[in-house]
Amino acid sequence: MTEYRKKDAKKVLDFLEKLGSRIENQAFASDLSEDKALIDQISASRKDRESGRIYNKEEGLEYLREKVEEFERKQNL
Repeated sequence: MTEYRKKDAKKVLDFLEKLGSRIENQAFASDLSEDKALIDQISASRKDRESGRIYNKEEGLEYLREKVEEFERKQNL
């Protein structure tokens, strides 16, 4: 195989790899766009942001601790 053909073959292979990657990414995005739980979570996050309920790191951790404790209390009933 000539050097010219090797370069062409590499370009084609690179193109096919990029194309395959794009197709996989689109399929993944499509799957995510149909995930109701994820869509609900994003919607809730947007509502929180719009209403000013944005937590810094410490506030977020405290919120999560409270939710875990609340969940554990309900499990022990």
